[in-house]
Order: sequence, then structure tokens, then C-alpha cells
Amino acid sequence: MKEILPAFLMYAGDFLSDENVMAMDNRAVGVYAKLICFAWMECGVPDDPDMLRRMVKETETQWPDIWEQIKRCFSDAQALVKRGISKAQVRPGRLYLFRLETERARQEELKERYVSAGRKGGLKTQAKSQTSKNEDSQTGGKSLILNQITEIPICKGLESGLISSDAKASEVEVESESGSGIPSTSSGPSPPSIPKPPLGGTSTRVEPQDRGSPLEVLTLNTGKDYPIYQDQVKEWGRLYPAVNIGQELKNMRGWLLANPTKRKTSRGILRFINSWLAKRQDAGGGKPGSGEARLFSAKTEQNIINAQAWLEKEGVK
Repeated sequence: MKEILPAFLMYAGDFLSDENVMAMDNRAVGVYAKLICFAWMECGVPDDPDMLRRMVKETETQWPDIWEQIKRCFSDAQALVKRGISKAQVRPGRLYLFRLETERARQEELKERYVSAGRKGGLKTQAKSQTSKNEDSQTGGKSLILNQITEIPICKGLESGLISSDAKASEVEVESESGSGIPSTSSGPSPPSIPKPPLGGTSTRVEPQDRGSPLEVLTLNTGKDYPIYQDQVKEWGRLYPAVNIGQELKNMRGWLLANPTKRKTSRGILRFINSWLAKRQDAGGGKPGSGEARLFSAKTEQNIINAQAWLEKEGVK
């Protein structure tokens, strides 16, 4: 037995304007609406007026008049088949509503159409996925070898100047990585080994092994402290001579502690420090031992000196 669909379309205008409904009294309309629901859920109602009376909970005295008003709306199975309803949809011994069974047939047709379309779409997706897997299994080994060949360190050597630019690839023997199975393509001298960058980054900068204790720490967005060492302070002092580096580092730490949402990442902290120091340098710094803080930027002071020299040259006092 097919699954009973839970709902059906009921056009209010068609229902209220139907001449049979218009001829019913309000009590009969209520009973008729209840029987419509039974007919949808049970695929028709029993062809037994007394059972119908008990189904709608009507009295024996009132029922004859109510049934007389609504019975003309129902048809038996044979009448529906003559009007085009499928024999598989109806069965003898039950009464049906033609409009309701037409709606049922329409919904069943739509359901089958959607199910069929879903199956076709699923089959296409499975076929496409299987084709992709087959292609990967057939070309995966070749792709791996090709990728390894194109990633040989000859280009890196040329870029870094470790290999002469006029050296031919055919004259260089490239050793394959362990287990790669890539044979050497020539018998020429091997290229000099190129150190690989450390894991987690491409920088080849080597930090001093012993930098001593940090002079200051700046809090990162993770809550960890970024250490500042003497060699860094010395380099910043050379780049920003008008700035009191030690004091500005303390200012930075205070600012980061007061603004936790604006703390920097470990990759952005150095950019933050240099930007801070550059602004202080341009503002005149105020480094102890270098006299009072300058009132103007270095560029402005140079413009003043040039203007004074021009006035002296013109004899203007």
C-alpha cells in the first residue's frame, strides 16, 4: 500500500462556491468537511451510512437529514473509474470524492517525478565521483613523479647564485630523494647541496645562540611574552638615533597591557615596534643625553637650516 500523503490542497473559493455545499446547512457543512478529511487519510470512506454516522458522532435522529444533504457529493469506485481515476487507486465497497482523488493522483505523480529526478542526479554524481577516482588511480603515480622532477633544486640554485646561470640542466645530476625512485638524468657533476628552510617557515635567518637575558618583553595577542634582546635594542638605536629605545619599549609594553584587543601577533610585533619607533624618530625623539626634545621633525629642522643659510647669503638679517 502506498504511503498516505499528509496534506492536500483545498481551494476555499471552489469549496464555498460549490452548489452542493451552498445547499447544505451549517451542520451538514461541518460533517462534510470531517468526511473529506477521513476520505483523504483512509483513501475513501465506507459505503455504509450508519458507520459514517458513528464516525462523525451524529445522532440517529439528525443523521438522515444530514446524509441526504451530503451523499450526492460522493461516488462509488465504478463511477470514479469511468471518470478517469485509476482502478489501482480505488476499491469496491467504499465511497470517494472525485476532486479529492484527482488531487491524490496529481500529488503521487509529482512525488514519483521528484524521486526519479533525485535518483538520476544521484547516479550522475556517483558516476562522476567514480570517474574522478579512476583517473586519480591511473595518473597518480605519474603526477607524483612529474611534481618531484619539477621541484628539483636547480631553479633554487640559479635564483640564489649557487649555480652558474649558463649551466645546462642536462649536465647536472640530480639525486632523487630517498624512496622516490627517480633516476639520474645525466652523468655531470652534482649541484652543491642547498640547505632547506626550517619547518614552519621559509626564513633562513640564524639567531644568535646566546642572546642573554631579555631587556624587555612585549605581550602578544596569545598572552605570551615576546622577548627583546640587547642586540635588537642596539640595532634600533642605530636606526633611530633620536629615540630613547629603552623608554619607548616600556611605553609599548604599557600600551599593549592597556589595550589587550589590539595586541599583535608574533609575526606582526616587529612591524609594530618599527612603526612606533619611526613615528617617535620623526617627532624628534627626546633621547636622554642628546639635549632637549626637538620641537620639529628632522626634515623640518633641515628646511629651517636651509632657509637661514639662504637669508645669510642674501644679506638679510
